Amino acid sequence: MKLFLFYPNSSNPFRATLATLFFTLLLNVPLQLWGQCPADAGSFSTQEICFQSTQITLKAIPKGDAVVPDSFQRIYLLTRGSDLIIQQVDTVPEFDIDLNPTGIYTIHTLVYDTSTLNLDSIELGVTTGVEVNALLIQGGGTVCASLDVEGVKFRFGGCEDQEAPCDATAGTLVAGDAPCVDTTAILTATVGTQPTVPDSFQVLYVLTSGEALVIQKVDTIPSFTIDAPGMYTIHTLVYDSSTLDLSAIQLGVTTGFDVNGLLIQGGGDICGALDVMGAVFNVLDCNCPVSTGTLMAEMEACLEDSTVTLTATPGMDPVVPDSFQVVYVLTSGDSLVIVQVNSAPSFVVDTTGLFTIHTLVYDSTTFSLDSIQLGVTTGADIISQLTQGGGEICGALDVMGAPINVTEDCSTGGGEDCVVDAGTLLGSSQSNCIDAGQELILTATPGQEPIVPDSFQIAYLLTTGDSLVIVQIESEPSFTVDTTGIFTIHTLVYDSTTLNLDSIQLGVTTGFDLDSLLVQGGGSICGALDVEGARYNINDCDCQIDLGRLTYNGLNSVLCTNDNDRRIVFLFARIAKRSDVPNGFKVAYVLTYGDSLVIEQVGLNPYFNVEGAGVDRIHTLVYDPMTLDLSTIQLGVTTGFEVNGLLTQGGGEICGALEVNGLRFLVRECGEDDIQTYPNPATRCINLRLPQTTGINRIGVQLVDMAGNIVKEWRFEGGAEILASLEINEFMPGIYFLKVTYDGRLIQQKRIVKAG
Repeated sequence: MKLFLFYPNSSNPFRATLATLFFTLLLNVPLQLWGQCPADAGSFSTQEICFQSTQITLKAIPKGDAVVPDSFQRIYLLTRGSDLIIQQVDTVPEFDIDLNPTGIYTIHTLVYDTSTLNLDSIELGVTTGVEVNALLIQGGGTVCASLDVEGVKFRFGGCEDQEAPCDATAGTLVAGDAPCVDTTAILTATVGTQPTVPDSFQVLYVLTSGEALVIQKVDTIPSFTIDAPGMYTIHTLVYDSSTLDLSAIQLGVTTGFDVNGLLIQGGGDICGALDVMGAVFNVLDCNCPVSTGTLMAEMEACLEDSTVTLTATPGMDPVVPDSFQVVYVLTSGDSLVIVQVNSAPSFVVDTTGLFTIHTLVYDSTTFSLDSIQLGVTTGADIISQLTQGGGEICGALDVMGAPINVTEDCSTGGGEDCVVDAGTLLGSSQSNCIDAGQELILTATPGQEPIVPDSFQIAYLLTTGDSLVIVQIESEPSFTVDTTGIFTIHTLVYDSTTLNLDSIQLGVTTGFDLDSLLVQGGGSICGALDVEGARYNINDCDCQIDLGRLTYNGLNSVLCTNDNDRRIVFLFARIAKRSDVPNGFKVAYVLTYGDSLVIEQVGLNPYFNVEGAGVDRIHTLVYDPMTLDLSTIQLGVTTGFEVNGLLTQGGGEICGALEVNGLRFLVRECGEDDIQTYPNPATRCINLRLPQTTGINRIGVQLVDMAGNIVKEWRFEGGAEILASLEINEFMPGIYFLKVTYDGRLIQQKRIVKAG
């Protein structure tokens, strides 16, 4: 499951407001905003543990008090640890685990509707119950469903060492009105359910900010003064000062999750209780008290009779002050080029591609919709004018919006007879660090078994970085590595008569390249790749840092420049898993250009504006400002390789981590006069049309095979429109790429299918 988190930055109103709006989807909001959801997961009456020869069976007995509405289903989840990492999913509350387990296992009930919650997105061993709960109304999301978060717990670790049970409970808090903030504002919560406070224990209230629950203040009453907009939560903490030393809390650094991890309820050893969910406040700026709310839509649509209607529904309603209005904006592509504006979130389109429906809240006296030039103006252009993006106009645009991928037609496009599934892999609980000069063996085990048709076979791939660059291929999910970095083991189910693994160029071809060839990734080859795989973050044992994970905002990494004078592209990476930052360390995001990784920009969030075509990458950097001074980076000169060379992971002496491969974006020219190639598939020749090339001297066209080899080249002179027929009859059938360069700079890459 991919959850994309952002962190408020009060120094940048755009980033802070964007993060605040998105946190509203993920965190608790008052239930009355959502209406009633009749689903109820119920609870368990008792539990059983059955010991067998090779495993232990954990069983939970439901009370029978669950409420399962029509069209809903009930399933059970097995989670492990205080983070509730989902291990297994089943239709009965009975799970087998290995002998000699340690830690806490929990069985939960989930009542849900398959039309609104897709469990295929759960990644076993990665997705947590907390993340699933955040999607539900009860957890502050938009989906009507019910998860028994508390569940029934099984604790392993030596009964002889267990102390008396911990009777402390935190109770619950109810949020008061969320005021706006000009200079300061007061947030106050009231007690909903009284806490249980054993003798010698005391009660304290904790104020946290953001989804990461960074602790800002503590007090003896649930009331706090704040001075900036954002998402805040007030929590109840019941603790014994003789076992929990609050002086260890570092305001602005320590999180509620850190404290919870020390408590028995969070998998620690200390008796105490923290109301992790707490009372949540979404605080707006008094000078511009607007919020777009959220939209939901189906992720996929297809053209039927040459058109399709794209519709989104409100998740959370927008905040619309007097004299303000709401309209909906349809954008195209990852650059968010505005193509339609409507009073309702419904649009008719007649082309394929990625579209996004956004909510725009604005005041017509300060912002004119006539200023939007359809096909030219982008979402980034609008944001730059609004206070949320650092402009002067009060208003808000829901940048995340509701993305919808429109495909060619409503058939499966050749996938009807392709019944194949890569299944899932679970990573091992082995050490995640390596000493210099040593080797580490990474292994994975099947979570969900793959479906392998007759004549098909299985291979396992090891990739590195968020770009999933393939570095090893084996017949078993076991690989030896001798360097630090992010590695992922993937299952590939394929037919050697249609997919030749010799075409994979190790260190160059990526998992995304391979996926794009398969039916599941929009290609034509029957096969399956577990793109998520089993992921490992291998650190230096003396400097262990988890970089987290970035993923693409949209469906691919190929973008195009806007068709206007500025030619600005908005590169937007999503945080699929946030970095694990040691005390005193910080996170920054680095934008580099080209294969030399020349650093162009550094920011607090993984999104940047770039100008012109080329290859750009967004990298995550975790560093200690006491040992690595970012002001020494000379933009346009210093490279990512140079920074990496200073870090222990790159052979230097500074503890820190840089995701060197980064998230790769190919930015090309686009517009009405886009480069055209046809037919596709082709048997003898490809017709190439290049638009007006005024100002271009040399034009290069390369035909590249799957291994990255240039098999044929053509040269043209620029200055006019070019129409050419490229002969390809001499080559074997298969997948090729046609790369077009202007004066040595990559402009566009198109996938070509050579038919027999």
